[in-house]
Amino acid sequence: MPCYADTIVRIKHVRRNKKEDSGNFSVWAIGTYPVECEIYEIEMTLPIPINPDDRDPDSQAVFQRDEYYSIGGKVVPGSYAGNRRLKMMVATSTHITLAEKEKPSDSNRCPLKVSLVGIPQAIPIEIKNTESSVFEIIVSDYIAQPYNYIIKVVYPHINNQFKHFKTSIRPHESVIFVIGQLEIIDNEFYVYAREINYVDMHLSTKKKDYEINNNEITSLSTNTTRSKLLYIHKNVAKNSGDTSEFHSSTSTTSEYFESIYQDDLSKDIENSEEI
Repeated sequence: MPCYADTIVRIKHVRRNKKEDSGNFSVWAIGTYPVECEIYEIEMTLPIPINPDDRDPDSQAVFQRDEYYSIGGKVVPGSYAGNRRLKMMVATSTHITLAEKEKPSDSNRCPLKVSLVGIPQAIPIEIKNTESSVFEIIVSDYIAQPYNYIIKVVYPHINNQFKHFKTSIRPHESVIFVIGQLEIIDNEFYVYAREINYVDMHLSTKKKDYEINNNEITSLSTNTTRSKLLYIHKNVAKNSGDTSEFHSSTSTTSEYFESIYQDDLSKDIENSEEI
């Protein structure tokens, strides 16, 4: 499980994949998140049995347009129109009904929560003008083809905990386990970490070096976390000499989507008991 994510999405587009075998088919969909804003997109593939009796309705709900689903699965980078977004091979899909939505506010619900495993590429560094630290890890996965991609892990440095972690991990040797919230900022992946563990492959000893208080994490809204990451990203870019303008990673997929996929599944699902 190099990178596993879960969140709640609203289905924007849904199609049945043309490829089938004897007992299964797959559904391709675009979902938007987070709830209340729905400005980011995730590309999803959901493999399910053709026979409804063979499905688990609690974990294999078939997507329908404009409906909400709690999803979880492995993710790798994707892109559209020059912007990065995530691609998920969906392991669990549960149809949900949300209470009447409140007006959009500064606190957005259902951020993209992730757990991932990677190899640190350098020791953690403190970011100037912030109370945070950052280091890069390389994450590897295989779905349809090998993927190796970089994620920047951000966490507050607190007294001796940061110093210990900074001197303990071994770049290119240790294995890092991270739990946190993922954001795509200026086409780069950032995770605001809630918990970090590592295994020193040289010593084969598992250590738990940093964990933020759970109450502190739950009090951070999505907007607050993203604002912190945006500020850190700007400082990282400034320190590295990158003065490029920041731009949104959101995109629309309708023309591309319509050109390569079959008719919308939503009506088929409503009118047929086979799907």
